[in-house]
Amino acid sequence: MKKLKLIFTVLTFAAAALSANASDQLLNSLQPRGLVNDYANIISASEERQLLSMLTEVRQKTGAELTVVTLPSLDGGEIDDFTNRLFERWGVGQKGKDNGLMFLAAMQDRKMRIEVGYGLEGAIPDATAGRIRTEIITPHFKAGNPGAGILRGMAALSQRVAAEYGVSLTGAAPVQYQRTSNRRGNPLFMIIFLIFFIPFAIRHPFLAMMLLSGGRGGGYRSGGGGGFGGGGGFGGGMSGGGGSSGGW
Repeated sequence: MKKLKLIFTVLTFAAAALSANASDQLLNSLQPRGLVNDYANIISASEERQLLSMLTEVRQKTGAELTVVTLPSLDGGEIDDFTNRLFERWGVGQKGKDNGLMFLAAMQDRKMRIEVGYGLEGAIPDATAGRIRTEIITPHFKAGNPGAGILRGMAALSQRVAAEYGVSLTGAAPVQYQRTSNRRGNPLFMIIFLIFFIPFAIRHPFLAMMLLSGGRGGGYRSGGGGGFGGGGGFGGGMSGGGGSSGGW
């Protein structure tokens, strides 16, 4: 009987060690693609465009770095520990200000966490992170619309950060982009616009295309969105260990 207990104990520790090793390997293999890192492929193209626009605006106006990570699973890891370590490894937020935030969801594990840097704990205390997670994000995950939950949750978090820095966000509301112009119903404006724009477009076709596209050179889904470029990277911030985690 004692031998059986010993064997069981050894096997238990061995299984735990293998699980931890697999989770460590996963964590070390992850490289930031940008502000949105959808490794689980659960965010639609439209949702990703809105997320990147919003999170990039937050970064430009406040310096705070909010990032999204989705994974198929944690390979045996624990959500709080994994998110904290990934946050530290990537260095989310500005160095010295530690104004970063990471939302991580592991789909097969049905676990999610909001990890908050030291510098944002005033704007997003644990209670606020928990309320946003349970009241805004989780219901969408339960309904099978995780991308919508992430978008609306990050919008709520972005608004809290913007309020802390005293700025307003034009793209914080999770609404669909519209292609129609507010001036479309004014024919006189359109005539005047065409008279001046057509000659300009003939002389400067590239600049004309940039103006029509809103100056958005470089696609959102290039893997380096949010001003990252190259292989991605953050500012060297540290986690405060606060936030909220749970399942759905």
